Amino acid sequence: AIENATNEKDAAQAKADIANRLVTGLSSERVRWAAHTKSFGLEQRALIGDVLLATAFVSYAGMFTAEYREELVNDKWVPDMIKRQIPMTESIRPIDVLATESQVARWGNEGLPLDIFCVQNGAIIHHSKRWPLLIDPQLQGIAWIKERESKRNLQVTRLSAKDMINVMERSIQDGCSVLIENMGEQIEPVLSNVVGRRLFKKGRTMYVQLGDKE
Repeated sequence: AIENATNEKDAAQAKADIANRLVTGLSSERVRWAAHTKSFGLEQRALIGDVLLATAFVSYAGMFTAEYREELVNDKWVPDMIKRQIPMTESIRPIDVLATESQVARWGNEGLPLDIFCVQNGAIIHHSKRWPLLIDPQLQGIAWIKERESKRNLQVTRLSAKDMINVMERSIQDGCSVLIENMGEQIEPVLSNVVGRRLFKKGRTMYVQLGDKE
C-alpha cells in the first residue's frame, strides 16, 4: 500500500511539473499573443483598402507599362483612398496582397522573370477571372505559361489551325488548358461564348456553346 501511494505521489508530482512548465511557457507567450491580436485587428481593418487596391490593380493596370502602373497606384489611387479615409496598410503595394514570396519563387522556378513588372503580370494572370491576353514580344510569358500549365495537359493551337475547334472542344470537355498563339486583333465568333464565359447549367453539369455544339 505504501509503495502504491508512493508511485501515485510520484506520478502526480510529474503531472504537476509538466503543468507548471506548460503554464510558465504559455505565460511567456501571453505578451506575444496580445501583440499579435492587436496587430491582427489593425490588419483586419486595413484589409478593406488593401483588397480594394489589389482588385483595382488586377482589373485595370494590366495593359499599362511599369511607369504608368506606378503612376496609377501612387499618384491616383492611393491619394484618393487617403482622401476618402479608406483604411489600408501604410505603404502597401498591390503585389503584397496578390502574391506571397513562396508563390513568386515558384513562378520563378517555372521560368517567369522575377523583375517587379513580370511578377505583377504573373499575379494579374493568377488572379484574373478572364482569359488573359499576353502581349509578349520577348516570348518570356509564353515560356512561363507553357511550363506552368503543362501539369494541366496544355494544348497549344492557333486560330488559323484547321483543328482549332476540335482542340477547344476536347480541352473544354477534358478540363485541359489551351494556349492560342499569334492572336490577331479579331477573335473567331465561334469562340465568343468561351471567351465571354457564357456558361449554362443542365442538371449538375456546366455547358458552353461552341459553334453548334454544347
